[in-house]
Amino acid sequence: VERQFACFTLLVGFFSVTIFVSNMTSSLTRLHILTGHQSVQLRSLRKFLFHNSISGTLSARIQNNALDALRSQQQRVPEDDVELLKLVSEPLRIEIHFEIISPHLVQHPLFQSVANTDLMLMRQLCHLAVQVGSASEGDVLFSRGEVPHVPKMLFIMEGSLEYSTDGDFYSHLESGSWISEHVLWAEWVHHGVLTASNHASIAFLDAEIFIGYAKTSSILEIDLPKYGALFIEHVNKLSYFQRSDLVDQEDTIKLLRTSSPDWKTKRRPLRGMTGNPFYL
Repeated sequence: VERQFACFTLLVGFFSVTIFVSNMTSSLTRLHILTGHQSVQLRSLRKFLFHNSISGTLSARIQNNALDALRSQQQRVPEDDVELLKLVSEPLRIEIHFEIISPHLVQHPLFQSVANTDLMLMRQLCHLAVQVGSASEGDVLFSRGEVPHVPKMLFIMEGSLEYSTDGDFYSHLESGSWISEHVLWAEWVHHGVLTASNHASIAFLDAEIFIGYAKTSSILEIDLPKYGALFIEHVNKLSYFQRSDLVDQEDTIKLLRTSSPDWKTKRRPLRGMTGNPFYL
């Protein structure tokens, strides 16, 4: 019996070690393939930059940007790279986008109101009107005097951005901040420069798609046309040198209350899938 037990223990130990070594070998092989593939990509990029006589400063920025993108992919898998998500039903993908994006949109009082009164509209916006992008340190997202070709409002999801109107005064924008709401209500010329302080994830809300879907809602507690008109009236009262792509949250709340007097009494917290409430 002891001999049988010893043989059994030996076999179990042998198979356990074999499985462990096999898993380690597979992991190292996958790591080697991944590292090799990234090395090939970086060599190709350097060769491209060299043969096209790209300046050293710009080459360094491009390579740093590419390395940031690779690190970001390792930390967070892009949705397009998840093959099985393409097989998931449309309603479930709408829910996925809602859970990812809505916590950032509802930081703005207007979009919290949208989520509170028309959750279906909020889901459509998160699914169809918002694209998530990234920026690396030093990237310029827009410049003073620029007219956006595709107007988009920006919500910072991760990282931080710096906004400057005159080169001296800077506003530091972190997760939970937004900028460039103006493009939702009028043709807008940017009045400052927005630059990434470090690697940042940003939700870009398409102005045209937002207005198109918002017009279809009949249950919003906010009078959107009136709010938009008041927003532009507020901006027009400022001198050219006072204008900015930023709007103070207190001003936003005043505009909401003026456009919809019952807004304050009807508001309620939005509860996401995690059960966490979002309040103003």
